[in-house]
Amino acid sequence: MKRYKDFENFIQPRFHQADANLSDTFFRQRGNEDIKYSHDRNTIGYQFSKKEDVKIRFSVLGEDYSLPEDLSHIYEEIKLSSYIVECFKNDWDDDGAIGINKSVYLDALSFLVIYSKELSSKKGIVIEAPEINPVINGSIDLSWRTDRARLLINFNLKGEKTIARFYGDLYDKLTEKSGFIDIDSKTFDYSFLEWMRNLKK
Repeated sequence: MKRYKDFENFIQPRFHQADANLSDTFFRQRGNEDIKYSHDRNTIGYQFSKKEDVKIRFSVLGEDYSLPEDLSHIYEEIKLSSYIVECFKNDWDDDGAIGINKSVYLDALSFLVIYSKELSSKKGIVIEAPEINPVINGSIDLSWRTDRARLLINFNLKGEKTIARFYGDLYDKLTEKSGFIDIDSKTFDYSFLEWMRNLKK
């Protein structure tokens, strides 16, 4: 699993997978029962720029999503991450780690689906799939490293609200970008959406 050395001071030390067999064990026992084809549902309330060609419909922990076929690689990454809430309970690292909150995980997935669909439908840009990782403070990381750019978005619970904080650059400190994303807004953060073009597949 990749670890970004430049991000060491960003929020919390990043997650290292303590048990490489954990996800394999979960999928052998549970199969894909938490990921199933289902009816589409609007998430967070964003309006897309134009109607997308929906080919993949799926449900994660009771929440329904859809993706166009050109984003099937993102669906596959989501499917691989579906064990996180089930398996990463309190003390999952045997050193006091906080269990992963279901709402935080689902907010991270909603952001990923919504922003990747908007880039695909409006800009014609298909981005790489991120790694979806649990963090010892109970938060979720979405992390990308492409030939052009790297980006880390951390989703964490503050009170009853999920906060999204990010750091990204083009492998040069002069291009650093960091801050917060308002994931509760009814509109996109278009400056951030524009920057995500750097994650093109």
